[in-house]
Amino acid sequence: YLKDEHAAKDHAGTFDENEWVLEDTDTSVTPQQQNGYDCGVFTCTCADFLSVGLPLDYSQRDIKEQRKRMVWKIMGVSLDA
Repeated sequence: YLKDEHAAKDHAGTFDENEWVLEDTDTSVTPQQQNGYDCGVFTCTCADFLSVGLPLDYSQRDIKEQRKRMVWKIMGVSLDA
């Protein structure tokens, strides 16, 4: 999938799958969304947590706050303020 997306969007470079590491996670403890509309927030939160080495210890009850944090990051607002 990533190789195809790269080819479709970036014709200048090459995609080296060896630069990527597949994270093995225990799906029995991976957070699960409880509705049909938070999939994007769950996916971005999972990627965010994995990218900085945090455990996947969030749940559906945290998603409203995660959505706000995503907006703040996109807008460039400091989360420490």
